[in-house]
Amino acid sequence: MKVLKPAQIEEMFLVYQEKQTLKAVVDTCKISYPTASKYRKSHKWDERLAKIQDAVVRRVSKKDENHRVRHAKIGMMLQAKGVDKIQNMTRDEIDPRLAKDLIKDGVDMERTAIGDVPVDNVIVLVLPPGMEGIR
Repeated sequence: MKVLKPAQIEEMFLVYQEKQTLKAVVDTCKISYPTASKYRKSHKWDERLAKIQDAVVRRVSKKDENHRVRHAKIGMMLQAKGVDKIQNMTRDEIDPRLAKDLIKDGVDMERTAIGDVPVDNVIVLVLPPGMEGIR
């Protein structure tokens, strides 16, 4: 096997990492196929590449998880705003469509964020004063 400098070996790995073929390494780095193949095995390029890819997947998964948590929190805040709007208005001031939309959008956003199915319908029932505890 032809002995190469560390910089040449790293260049070969970078080409292999990008194209994932020994032919690309041979053509780009101007070395023989057997030399490229031996360095691939002796320097464990496939294992290095697998570790790099695993690290990328973990980073993306963590970012996606954080994104879902943030959306779930926003959904819960929308639900709370809808309920608060209903609770702090008199019967004549309530726009049930607005309250329903806030609650439904919040529920849908939260459920989607946690991987659940959005709801089909939300019913807002406005009870007269004194009947809030009756179901």
